[in-house]
Amino acid sequence: MKSQRDDKILEGIISGNPFVIKSFYQENLSCIRKHIMTHYGNEEDVKDIFQDAMIIIYQKSVLNLLHFNSSLEAYFYGICKNLWRNRLRRKHKIIHDTALLEDLLDRLYVSDPQNIEGKDRKDIYQKYFLKLNDSKRQLLHLSLEGKSTKEISKITGYTENYAKKKKCTSKKDLMKMIQKDPIYKELVSV
Repeated sequence: MKSQRDDKILEGIISGNPFVIKSFYQENLSCIRKHIMTHYGNEEDVKDIFQDAMIIIYQKSVLNLLHFNSSLEAYFYGICKNLWRNRLRRKHKIIHDTALLEDLLDRLYVSDPQNIEGKDRKDIYQKYFLKLNDSKRQLLHLSLEGKSTKEISKITGYTENYAKKKKCTSKKDLMKMIQKDPIYKELVSV
């Protein structure tokens, strides 16, 4: 159910009113950013998703297909969440078992854990874990599930020696990326 305010915002979006669009952007960006950044995204992802959602709002408004029961902001937020979830699925970047990821983060962490706040540490590790290619992420997951090198080699099709070497390389690559992160460096130096 649209309010008069929602109608004015939609009219402004359709007409390309820069004041309305900028105001809508400023009012909604922070909650969209928070959602995407806490779900493995970056600043570029935030901008892309926001823009894609604006296009959807525009297209549905022009075609008179825009129907929602709450506020325009809540509807827009839902569009952004769905767009982001779909993008993650397409990229196969959803980590289904967060307990495994947290275990990975704890096992790979090389500095004194008291130096970094838990959430900051987790966010940095997740960011770079997701930048690993699929095979490296798979190896680390299998390792954390307690699979032996022999089991991992059967699942992946690698020889046992190669699986062991690739698992070690995957951990090292992850740690190198993390240790280069300026936020990581700042948190460790505190």
